Formats: sequence, structure tokens, C-alpha cells
Amino acid sequence: MKKSFIKAAFVAVFASIAGYGVYTSQQKVEMSDLAMANFFRVSF
Repeated sequence: MKKSFIKAAFVAVFASIAGYGVYTSQQKVEMSDLAMANFFRVSF
């Protein structure tokens, strides 16, 4: 009983960390060099 609880907790923690990693990698939006050049040209 205790071993199955520890395994379930470990799986839950691992899934949470993996899900958070996927979430943060999707949040990063990188602009291309051309888009950055256009942004700076328009802003100044």
C-alpha cells in the first residue's frame, strides 16, 4: 500500500514537471531578425 502511494506521488510530480516544461517552452515567442529590424525601424 505504501509503495503504491509513493509510486503514484512520484508519477504525479514527474508529470507536473514535464507539463510545466512544455508550457514554458510554448510561451517563449522569438522574433526573426527581419521582424526585429522592422520593429526597431517603426519604433524610432
